[in-house]
Amino acid sequence: MRQETAKTSIEKWDDLHRQVQWGTCPEPAVARWAMRRWGGQVKDAMGSVRLLEVGCGVGAQAIWLGNHGFLVDACDASPEAIGRANHFNVMHHSVKFYPAALPGLIEYGFVPGAYDGVIDVCCLQHVDYFEKSIREIMALLRSGGQLLSIMACADHSPVMREELAGATFHRLIQGEVYEAFGMFRGIKLESMTHTDNGANISHWIIEATK
Repeated sequence: MRQETAKTSIEKWDDLHRQVQWGTCPEPAVARWAMRRWGGQVKDAMGSVRLLEVGCGVGAQAIWLGNHGFLVDACDASPEAIGRANHFNVMHHSVKFYPAALPGLIEYGFVPGAYDGVIDVCCLQHVDYFEKSIREIMALLRSGGQLLSIMACADHSPVMREELAGATFHRLIQGEVYEAFGMFRGIKLESMTHTDNGANISHWIIEATK
């Protein structure tokens, strides 16, 4: 009798995107960060700000940003998520989606030093090669560019959706955040917490500059 091979984390995320509507609402922290950093510029300059979103899912953040004048490249390891993102995308002139995963974006074709900002909404917390992925994000940013990362705190509930059982999930204490992003300068750290069906959902909001 043939034994089934255990699914990889990427395959589990692909299954989740195939089965449910996941991540269709933009994260308010992304909008606040982007508009606080660039929204005060002359309106015509907005079209020159280039952002990269890693782990974009179905594209909620990327499409919102494109609709507000940013040029956005967005990628996700899940082909199913990227298929849905392209279905939702009406900003083809300013938002592009790619089926690519961290680490490996430079090998895929993303250009080092090309981005004014990189957005990570709960992607890094699920990558298998955490430190290598952060180094690659650093390389993709231009000098003075900024990373916005939202990652699980150590007190975030370890129980995820049943479909994601066994998938990679990094949860960090405050000291580990500063250590992980130590190659950046000007690290700013906030936290946000809410409950979901009785479970504690707690995240760091990290801003860091190259």
